Amino acid sequence: MNALVPETRKTISLAVCQRNADFHGTTEMFARSQKFPDWQAAFDSWHTALWRWVDEETTPELASGVQSAQFNWLKIKPDAPAQDQQWDSEAARQGALLKLAVEVAGLRFAEAGNPEWYKAFAFENWIAAEVGDLTIAAKLAGMKQRKESRDKGDRQLKYALLSSWIGGCLWTLETQAVAEFLQRQFQRSETFEKARTAQYHTDTIRKKRAELKLYKRERNGTLYRIVWDNPPRWHLVSH
Repeated sequence: MNALVPETRKTISLAVCQRNADFHGTTEMFARSQKFPDWQAAFDSWHTALWRWVDEETTPELASGVQSAQFNWLKIKPDAPAQDQQWDSEAARQGALLKLAVEVAGLRFAEAGNPEWYKAFAFENWIAAEVGDLTIAAKLAGMKQRKESRDKGDRQLKYALLSSWIGGCLWTLETQAVAEFLQRQFQRSETFEKARTAQYHTDTIRKKRAELKLYKRERNGTLYRIVWDNPPRWHLVSH
């Protein structure tokens, strides 16, 4: 592995957390959470889970092609210091792999029918095409042959947890509050009548969290739920 990969991935992870916090409206909570004594343990577990997922979603051909690609990723100025060029190029490579993994994840749930979803990944799809990876194209070609999922909410749980565990401060919440957060921010599909009121089940969330090896405070620790004021704030549940 390129020696710059761990460093660039950590930087990208922090940026992802901030972006997701801003998206969910939990910016202030996210900033405060970084002062909690167990924040680093929570972040490290999530960071590991995120990139393990990216690596699982990335074909060996894509990883190899992206790593060996010679085109100028960020149009870096030729007179930029060599060390800066190397770091920026590696950060761009890892960022592209992350975004392509997110795009593939979106094909499994409601975003599959949203044209804007694909537009957001135009640059990354160009990169995949340049290195000869057909992952996205193959999945799109097979979508017509796949039966429509009755409720894609279950299929997006893994992505929803990875997307929000740190930026949305889910690691500080009791499991029922996590379910309420997901229902608010990642509504389940309305493909069929029952899905309109379907809730994320706490047992399913616990199993998925354990599968991803995400840090979660113990029940005898300080746990919260979110009060959706403007801005959102914590409400103490147990201590």
